[in-house]
Amino acid sequence: MGPSSVHTTLEDLAKWDANFYDERLGGAGIRELLYSPGTLNSGQSSDYAFGLFIRSYRGLRTVTHDGAGGGSFVLTRFPDQKFSVAVLCNRYYTDTNSTMLAERVADIFLADKFEEKKTTLTAIPIAAKEAPPKDELTRYAGIYWMEGSGNKITFVVNDGKLTTQYNNEKVFPIAYAGE
Repeated sequence: MGPSSVHTTLEDLAKWDANFYDERLGGAGIRELLYSPGTLNSGQSSDYAFGLFIRSYRGLRTVTHDGAGGGSFVLTRFPDQKFSVAVLCNRYYTDTNSTMLAERVADIFLADKFEEKKTTLTAIPIAAKEAPPKDELTRYAGIYWMEGSGNKITFVVNDGKLTTQYNNEKVFPIAYAGE
């Protein structure tokens, strides 16, 4: 049982996903409940509903949840397009990004439906200053998740220099510009 280390099959995920379109289990009421965003104690709305994230990708509404436990997983639904993508990986997020892989599938199948163009990061040259000591750079090293998108930015210290990588794409050096 949830909330983590749920064991399932692709076939069972397909059945679960189909229920959000044909409403066999629980009817429309359960779908509407699961799609209702939560409210934080501050009164601010959250993108987390009843076990699902209500977000958007490139201008299209998504209902998604990911997880890890012996690997990484995501089920992303584009309800208005009646299109879903499930990705099961036997590697953890440090090696793979199941959300990014699902987005790449959606990029192919929903290419003519997106409202927003996909953007890529480009290195911008800046005037670099003398880099701080390596031990100071290590405080920036790590994996940072971009809230609301499932994307990650990784910072690593290599040969005394800080580099960055967006999802699992090209690695860019970072020029130190000061505090």
